[in-house]
Amino acid sequence: MNKKPLLVIVRGLPGSGKSYLSEAVSKKLHGLAVTLLDPDDIKTKSKEFLEFSQSLSEEGLAEAIHPFRWLRKNACDAITANKIVIWNQPFTIRGIFDRLLVFIMDNSEHDEELDILVVEISIDNTVALERIEKRKNEGEHGPSNDTFEKRVSEYDSFSDSYDTLKLNGSDDVDENASLVADRINTIIN
Repeated sequence: MNKKPLLVIVRGLPGSGKSYLSEAVSKKLHGLAVTLLDPDDIKTKSKEFLEFSQSLSEEGLAEAIHPFRWLRKNACDAITANKIVIWNQPFTIRGIFDRLLVFIMDNSEHDEELDILVVEISIDNTVALERIEKRKNEGEHGPSNDTFEKRVSEYDSFSDSYDTLKLNGSDDVDENASLVADRINTIIN
């Protein structure tokens, strides 16, 4: 059991390496309880998700919102269980991000104020687009060019309000993961 929970938000443009970094950080946190949240890894056919989705539909919520609500629920549950939550998502719109954090703090049971670490991954847009195209060619997910450009136009740093670790997505993933793991260990100990 961890001494206290921690919410780590890994954000950056599509193709910046959020998923790779999140997985690498999780592996470096030996002996700690960690929950990884990734919108691309939601098991939408699982019994648990389908039941949750059905309850949201009964409340009249559009299906497009269900995956985000699922991640939010899992974040609250993990924080209540004193886990380290590593949530990777672009989070480009500041107001939505701020409201999410208020919701998580209000709906998680923990004794102390919740520590939050924001990891921002920057990357050259050309490199990000090349990575996205490669993923698409391999049959994986990736935003359209219009969606990518929209994310670029919306993206700003959150370092003015949150403890933020800035990384370059072109740097070695293992080295970046070590930097994040070291910061996490400093926060929770």
